[in-house]
Amino acid sequence: APPNADDVVSPSITVELHAIGGFTCVTDSLPPPKRASYWMQLPAIKGNGLNASFSSLADDHINLLAGEPDVAVLRIAVLDSERSEEVAYQAVPLQLLRPGVRTMQLRSVGTGTPITMCSLLLHIEHDQALFEWADMVELRQLLKMQEEELSTLRARLAQNIDAEVL
Repeated sequence: APPNADDVVSPSITVELHAIGGFTCVTDSLPPPKRASYWMQLPAIKGNGLNASFSSLADDHINLLAGEPDVAVLRIAVLDSERSEEVAYQAVPLQLLRPGVRTMQLRSVGTGTPITMCSLLLHIEHDQALFEWADMVELRQLLKMQEEELSTLRARLAQNIDAEVL
């Protein structure tokens, strides 16, 4: 009998962009939102695990913004969305991604070794028009706001720690 769709995992994908230095952001819209994040999780597709296809997302663009792409690392992971468990991943320096259609072989979470016949098909485009959405003044204002917010959070954390000690 054919497998029951309820027995097949419903995978989702997370896309992360990690910077060694500088600004990074993963977003589905430009300009990016004020609270842009370094990661994004794509919606799970029910019963899509035997030969997973995310073609319904083909028209959606995921924008990876990096202030210093030479020192940014792209990490893509496949999750079993029902168990919230990572099942495979791959990480690659952003500068090594060439434009065009590319395959990205995935690795085992447990051992880090490549998984045979397990890869993602990606369409990569490059655009050098970084930070057109903000000028230097806006970036400095954003940085100042983030520093002030961090300062406020640190003060609140210190108050909570002092209250627990008493």
